[in-house]
Amino acid sequence: MDTTPSTTENYQPVNQGQLKNVATKAALYLNATLASVGGAGTAVNNMVASFQHTSEDYAPINIGQLKAIAKPFYDRLMAVGYNTKLSLAYQGATEWSYDYPWNSATPASENYAIANIGQLKLVFSFDVTDSDADGLPDWWELQYGGSLTTLNGDGIHDTDGDGISDLAAYQLGLNPVSNHLNNATETENISYDAAHRITAVSGRSALGYTQDAGGNLVHSN
Repeated sequence: MDTTPSTTENYQPVNQGQLKNVATKAALYLNATLASVGGAGTAVNNMVASFQHTSEDYAPINIGQLKAIAKPFYDRLMAVGYNTKLSLAYQGATEWSYDYPWNSATPASENYAIANIGQLKLVFSFDVTDSDADGLPDWWELQYGGSLTTLNGDGIHDTDGDGISDLAAYQLGLNPVSNHLNNATETENISYDAAHRITAVSGRSALGYTQDAGGNLVHSN
């Protein structure tokens, strides 16, 4: 969802009405853009449907309230295979390493701080547009310019020939134009869950894997 910032207002407090308005528009955006996979999902749609407009809409919100509204959106994005870490880093949260737009280790006491417009914009800055329906958001494909075979509907293409498809590289947060297999200075580290689905890959990899029906990466050896 595009929320291009106006820097002069980013430090202004956010009120409840603004949060409800942005969240409602974000749900509409996901319902339209992700229609083929169920849109924004039940949790987000039910939450947005429960919004009521009252005199309290002019009251400022705190960080905890912003997190509470944002979490169902991020849960849904991750459920459909959207890499929220990469998205947040792309939107300006440099080298971000968390699935949500906050650090889970942050003291709970900070949840009572007043949220500002800039924070609201960052939280809802996700862009799930996928013009060629290959599982790769346009912004991720286009940021590699001519190096990556872009917007061609072929997420299984392996641009750098390292045995890791472009789609897998996106899902795992790897660089799709850096050949991990031929980089002898790197070591291979692959983590699996209980169902033997790949959860993380770092370094070079010659191991094969495929996607199951749910879109999960599964070790195929």
